[in-house]
Amino acid sequence: MESGDILGDGSVLKSLVEEGSDPPVFPVFGDDCVTHFVGTLPDGSIFNDTIKRDQPFKFQLGAEHVLEGFDEGVATMRKGERAIFQLSPEVAYGSLGARDERGWQVPPDTPVTFDIRLLDVIKASESSVTSQDAARRYGREDVGVGGKSADGRYTWERKGAEVLVIAPVADDVTAKDVSYIFQERYISLAVRGEILLAGRPGCDVAAEECYWELCSDSGRRCLLVHLVKKGSLSARWPDKLITATDGDDAKMPR
Repeated sequence: MESGDILGDGSVLKSLVEEGSDPPVFPVFGDDCVTHFVGTLPDGSIFNDTIKRDQPFKFQLGAEHVLEGFDEGVATMRKGERAIFQLSPEVAYGSLGARDERGWQVPPDTPVTFDIRLLDVIKASESSVTSQDAARRYGREDVGVGGKSADGRYTWERKGAEVLVIAPVADDVTAKDVSYIFQERYISLAVRGEILLAGRPGCDVAAEECYWELCSDSGRRCLLVHLVKKGSLSARWPDKLITATDGDDAKMPR
C-alpha cells in the first residue's frame, strides 16, 4: 500500500515518503524486519530515535513484540521504503502511555507518529515456522503461495492483509494501457483492452485501498495488483482468486 487508511478505521494512517526496492520485497508473517524509526508526539517532540542512536531496530513481524500499529504499518512496506504512520492511542501506547525514570515519554491516550524506513527483510526459514504458527495463518497472517490463473497469465500470493497479483506484461506497457474497476465484491483489470481478470474476488475488498503498479521483476516488466481485504484481521482468502465471473452489474473496463 502506498498511502491511506490501513485498517479502515482511521487508527493507522500511512503516508509514503520514498518507494522501496524494485523488484519489491515485502515482509510476511514470521520474517524479521530491520528498521530505523523516529517516534514523535503531537507537539513534534521526539520520544524515540534509532537513527540518532545509530541502532537499527529488528523485530519479528506478526509475533506481537511491538505496538499493534507499528506491526500493521511495517506489514504494508517493501524493503527500502520509507513511510510516515500516524497511530491512534488504541494501536499505540493506549491508556497506560509509556514512561521511564525520567518521566513520561508518551502520556496516556496520546496519538503518536512514526517515521519508519524498512532497511531489510530477513525471510523466515521453513523450520522456524511451527505448526501452531501455521494454524494461526488467518487475517493478516494469511500468507504464502496462492495460485495461478488457468491461462498462466498471472500468479497470486497471500500477503496477510492483502493479496498480491503478479502479471508479466510487455516492456512497453504504460499506465495509460491499464484499465480497472475495484468494488467491494467485483474487480476487473485489463491491459490494452484485453481482460486480465474479472469477477467476484475470494474476499470482499476495501475498494478504496486497492491499487496497482507497474515495476520490473527479475528483469521483466510486471503489473502488480494489490487487493486489500475488507476486515483484514479476520478474513482468509479461499483457494481461488476469483470465485465467480458473473452476477454483477458493474461494467467491464473499456
